[in-house]
Amino acid sequence: MRIEQFIKKLQESDEATKRRWLIASTVIVMVIVIFVWFKYFNAIIQFGGGSASAAEAPHASFWETMGRGVANVAGAIMNGIRRLGGILAAPRTYIIRPTN
Repeated sequence: MRIEQFIKKLQESDEATKRRWLIASTVIVMVIVIFVWFKYFNAIIQFGGGSASAAEAPHASFWETMGRGVANVAGAIMNGIRRLGGILAAPRTYIIRPTN
């Protein structure tokens, strides 16, 4: 069956059939996207690493690696907030010069 014929048949079908095809195709596409994302993520972790933690635990699970990543991101955010707090708490000096 050609794709145009399939689409025409689907357009002429009842709402329940359309809804089933919508849900089924959405689930299939989501599974494919998640699978590709996990494969890409694992490839980055295995080959792009180079950190000390990767050398210590070469067989770390996905969730262990994800936990370390979340901890690193949270630490970087907290350091940024501390740095911003230090800037805001620093004494301010204003120099006012008359214009003439």
